[in-house]
Amino acid sequence: MILAISIVIAVLISSTLLTITVGWYGTVNATSSNYITLSNGTTPSGMTGKELVAKWWTWVLGIPNDVHPEKKYPDAQRCSEMQNGSVWFLPDISPGVGTVNYSCNVPLGKDIVLPLTTSECDGGTEGPLTDKELAVCADNIVTPTSNIEVTVDGKKVDINGSLVKTDFFNVTYPDNPLDIFGTVKPGTYKGTATGYFLNLNNMTPGKHKIDLKVIDLLKGNEGPPPKFDPPREGVFDINIK
Repeated sequence: MILAISIVIAVLISSTLLTITVGWYGTVNATSSNYITLSNGTTPSGMTGKELVAKWWTWVLGIPNDVHPEKKYPDAQRCSEMQNGSVWFLPDISPGVGTVNYSCNVPLGKDIVLPLTTSECDGGTEGPLTDKELAVCADNIVTPTSNIEVTVDGKKVDINGSLVKTDFFNVTYPDNPLDIFGTVKPGTYKGTATGYFLNLNNMTPGKHKIDLKVIDLLKGNEGPPPKFDPPREGVFDINIK
């Protein structure tokens, strides 16, 4: 199962940005934010990159289809579904849907995790697999970081670091599971995931804009010549309050 995503950034690589920009709603925003690309190290939230990627997948797959943010956008209420704890997860951009625009209201003080590109495999979508087969299935991304373009409030974010690979975790599909991966029987299954994510913390109150464009390259398509997936593009309108 492949899910194109936004970005989470971890402790290994961080850049502090202090800018004054004219916001996209005509207001002046003072932005002082830390952006880190997730790694296996500890993030500002106290969790490791591996833990956050696993939690993101359990969040996105646990939301029922009829209220899922990836099924209707922009819809700020859907972006708030099943959000709890110190970290706020942003939805992925599904392949083949064109440019996606999400609108999300995020409580002040929350770290924000954005998937850039990610892949997950579990027994619900793939059927009975050994642990080794699950790990091989999920380790499917060879996208160059140069193919991941992210800007936050007009400021380009450098994507560095290595692909995060989670430990095994349990994912629970609800009675009405997200349908973009085909038919899945509700229940709890073992899974594992990989991906590049961006972590944003200390976001100032007010409106922010994240632009994301990813051109994925998956294993088996390396070439030569390489066969890249169609671009995935999205805009995230974030209101911190």
